[in-house]
Amino acid sequence: MWERVTKVTITNLFPTSILKMSKKGKNKKKKPPVEKEKIKKELVVPNKLIKTSNKSYWFIGIIIAIVVLGYIHQDLIMPTPEESDIKCIAENSQFYSTTVCGYCKQQMAVLGQDNLHFFNITYCDKTPEPCIELGIQSVPFWIINGQGYLGIQTIDQLKTLTRC
Repeated sequence: MWERVTKVTITNLFPTSILKMSKKGKNKKKKPPVEKEKIKKELVVPNKLIKTSNKSYWFIGIIIAIVVLGYIHQDLIMPTPEESDIKCIAENSQFYSTTVCGYCKQQMAVLGQDNLHFFNITYCDKTPEPCIELGIQSVPFWIINGQGYLGIQTIDQLKTLTRC
């Protein structure tokens, strides 16, 4: 931020007393207390612009940069999968999840929230019977071509497993 300044006042405060201590902690010499002195110096600046620092602007700018880079980085890591690939994976797989599982939510983010309607998702906390019959004890869990896979799978892994 820039401000137009014509007069700057500088104030210095000096200590009220000086006490010297010996190595053993006894008073070696005590000078009489000096009264507080204020020294004011005025510097006259002929109507110039002086740069003033404002750390809050830097802090806000850094936070905004981190947020923007986070969104850019997320798009680079998790590109939106092709709808044809998602449909093929959904037709050849069964996904088991729960409504409170953090890893399942990450798996669903990999699939894309707009693509979840293509999948046959069984929530083991709402309908536990199919999960109990199959012996599923942890989620996210995939059944692809009669084989079970535990954990978060990438789109490329799911394409390979489903042969899409």
